[in-house]
Amino acid sequence: MNKGLILAAGGILGTWARYSLSTWVQGTWPSPFPSGTFAVNLAGCFLAGLFFALAEKGTLPVAGTLLLITGFCGAFTTFSAWMLDTNVLLRGGNTGLVFLNLALSLAGGFALLQLGLRLGARG
Repeated sequence: MNKGLILAAGGILGTWARYSLSTWVQGTWPSPFPSGTFAVNLAGCFLAGLFFALAEKGTLPVAGTLLLITGFCGAFTTFSAWMLDTNVLLRGGNTGLVFLNLALSLAGGFALLQLGLRLGARG
């Protein structure tokens, strides 16, 4: 099993699926709200949850996990990986860390995006 090829194949499919779904949704329901990205994030969370549950049951082999969770979902949306990580915290009984992860990721991500935009605009 060539892990690199499996990951690359999943990544290619995930990237294509992200673009296709996002542009279709945004074109179908045009508005200032980023409905395409919103749809991709929700679909990615559903798929990551489904694939993770199948992997836990043993019905999704290691190659399938690499292809579908790491490759496909990773390229489709990293939001799903963030939600899976947050779920691990929840399962471990770390409710405080769940909310800390959610708050810091949202606030920190938005703040650093703004910083990057400002720095990039200067150059």
